[in-house]
Amino acid sequence: MDPTTGGLSSRREFLRGVVAGAALLGCGGAGFACGWAPAPELSVQPRRVRADEPFVARLEGLPPGERAVFSADFVDEMLREWSSTAVFEANEGGIVDTSEHSPIEGSYETGDPTGLIWSALGADFYAPTTGVSTVTVTARAGDLELSAEVERYAMADGVEAADVRAEGLFGRILSPARGERPAPGVLVLGGFEGGLSPHSAYEAALLASRGFAALALAYFRGEYFGAGIPPGALPENLAGIPLEYLGRAVRWLGERDGVDPDRLGVVGHSRGGELALLLGATNPELKAVVSCAGSGVSFPSPEGDGPAWTLGGEPVPHLPYASDGSRPREGAIRRAEIPVERTNGPVLLIAGEDDALWPSELFSRLAYDRLLRHGHPHGDELAVYPGAGHLIRAPYAPAAPGRAQFGGDARANAEACEDSWRKVTTLLEENLKP
Repeated sequence: MDPTTGGLSSRREFLRGVVAGAALLGCGGAGFACGWAPAPELSVQPRRVRADEPFVARLEGLPPGERAVFSADFVDEMLREWSSTAVFEANEGGIVDTSEHSPIEGSYETGDPTGLIWSALGADFYAPTTGVSTVTVTARAGDLELSAEVERYAMADGVEAADVRAEGLFGRILSPARGERPAPGVLVLGGFEGGLSPHSAYEAALLASRGFAALALAYFRGEYFGAGIPPGALPENLAGIPLEYLGRAVRWLGERDGVDPDRLGVVGHSRGGELALLLGATNPELKAVVSCAGSGVSFPSPEGDGPAWTLGGEPVPHLPYASDGSRPREGAIRRAEIPVERTNGPVLLIAGEDDALWPSELFSRLAYDRLLRHGHPHGDELAVYPGAGHLIRAPYAPAAPGRAQFGGDARANAEACEDSWRKVTTLLEENLKP
């Protein structure tokens, strides 16, 4: 290098940096004492993140004590708008960090990096997307307005999605990127909503991103999400659903190329949680069972006194329908208990204490007590969440919608979703992966 050109220029730049640094140190580090301040900067890290992992918004360069209004805006699968707002005060270093600082007012109250997501309000229910959801975080302080975006994805690179219309099945399979070994398989079941709900497809995508082949399965058309299922192809309502249909789905999943038939599990929500327990008791191929807001006793069809489920053409024993809301007798409850002790692997039961749809804590505890009575040897767990309602699902999604119907406080719902999802994925990882 020519010492009279490039080398000299580099030394000059170095000396300028030393002088600037010394001057800054003389002003107390941040420069505020000398009347100089760096330009405020808003960052979101990471800029691209799997939707079941948190991100942090951070604003730097404010005067200490300055108020900043943060907002988050995004749309769901049905293109409905969701938004949240939180007001912070910059700390003595002029920083607001959503992972460390609590809002002084706004749509949530505690320091939580995902508060801007779970406290968002929009429609009466949130429909998650299996694609990419772009969240715009905006910070306003005085005349200042800065924005940054984060991309939240459910499907990681390499995950493939395909509709399933084979052997009379209706669903969507999410397959992980091919690895050296076949992937474990997980059946994902929704509840009373019927059809193929956005939540089931979303959880299947998240599981596929974690290395599971996940089949989100419809088992009746229902009122809300059955538009893509031809009339007559599945039962119209939750009535007389043959368990053989679900068993066929388990076998179909295990026979897929790239899926290990010896490492299969099931995750179900609400009536799908009840169904998951029934499947675990009748399909020994299943080595892990998750029932979220489900029931350890079989209930009748919501259409009346008929069975919700059949096996071998006969009704699965269930509680009698009580139009007057009277409590069933103990003998009837015992006859309707699901024989969960036959499950060939661990059972995870999840419930919210404030479930307003049905007392899932009581119904889940019945299953757990039965497992204990029979000495089920697989390390089962009952997780009950104070203040949480019925809608305990994958985390970091709006948690307030549906509280009037389904129960729970928004913050308690969000915390239950976060903790229970950790339990779900840990159970599947430890019992289905080598």
